Amino acid sequence: MGEGAGVLLLEELEHAKRRGANIYAEFLGGSFTCDAYHMTEPHPEGTGVILCIEKALAQSGVSREDVNYINAQATSTPAGDLKEYQALVVTSELNKIYDWSPSRSSWWCGGCSNCSG
Repeated sequence: MGEGAGVLLLEELEHAKRRGANIYAEFLGGSFTCDAYHMTEPHPEGTGVILCIEKALAQSGVSREDVNYINAQATSTPAGDLKEYQALVVTSELNKIYDWSPSRSSWWCGGCSNCSG
């Protein structure tokens, strides 16, 4: 196999502006949930995923209509990916889900941890 790593550095917005950085995105909010259904499988109705999306939208103050990009990031398993997809369909519009190819980011962000299972 091999080892894998990724780094995401978040900087306070005003600090980035002071140093003249190009601003590509702003983190407005997020959420963590656990439906406690099964150790590796989400609830069949996707309730944990839906709750997580709803909480993230509420915390960020962003409405569903204002979301213009979704980068799917499930577990790269048939169970996880399907439930994530179904939850995204419930909480958004299908035409906003752009990244469902095998090259999607969960393959390179979580691939090593998923394969080591």
